[in-house]
Amino acid sequence: MKPKIFFSLFVLTFVTFKPELGLAIVKFADKKIEEDIQRIYDRYPLIKKQFDKLSSSELTYMIRYGQDRARYDAIFETDGHNLFLTFRQTRGYSYSLQVCFAHEATHALQFERGEIGFRQNKDGDWSAVNIDLWDEAEAFKTSLEVASPADLCLGDLGIFKMKYETGGLEKAAQWLRCLYPTLSLERKNNPDVNNIEIVGKFFINRGYKLFCEAYQPSEMPQQDNEISSF
Repeated sequence: MKPKIFFSLFVLTFVTFKPELGLAIVKFADKKIEEDIQRIYDRYPLIKKQFDKLSSSELTYMIRYGQDRARYDAIFETDGHNLFLTFRQTRGYSYSLQVCFAHEATHALQFERGEIGFRQNKDGDWSAVNIDLWDEAEAFKTSLEVASPADLCLGDLGIFKMKYETGGLEKAAQWLRCLYPTLSLERKNNPDVNNIEIVGKFFINRGYKLFCEAYQPSEMPQQDNEISSF
């Protein structure tokens, strides 16, 4: 669930998903991911809430399975035009789909609020910017709401839960440094944004692009010890 960006080389065949409410249509790469998301959408109120928020966005979100990679169960990523929630299809020794969706959808909603974004380098590759440990802590905390006992036995999520229950969100966020050593609680890894030329949703400055939304202040994650039971 680490914020690493890559370009997928497979061809997408688009299908659509229509939730119960009359919201905007969300695109899926194939029937398999559509059916799997429908299953967790029907089962978990949190997933339904997150999905419906993304469905009502003016941005285009594509939900898909990607190449199996040992290091990542899921990634929120972009090609500079569309936004993708990409999941590893082979579950095996990995987190459940609902945990992965809750985590990456949290990052997508952070993007919607302008809290995180993407940066393109000179080679054309995109990576996450303006993300800090609080953003990751929010994603981990949210995923706990749908985690199964098996998810909590995999390591990182279970340890985060323990840190959160014993020391609150700040202590849990501090522990995340071991997973995200380049991120900080004190500052975001955003680039210098002085003298940015704004072109639509793209921000161009000194040879690279930023893909982000205008910042919308929101409440800081509550630093408490409350957590849902499983």
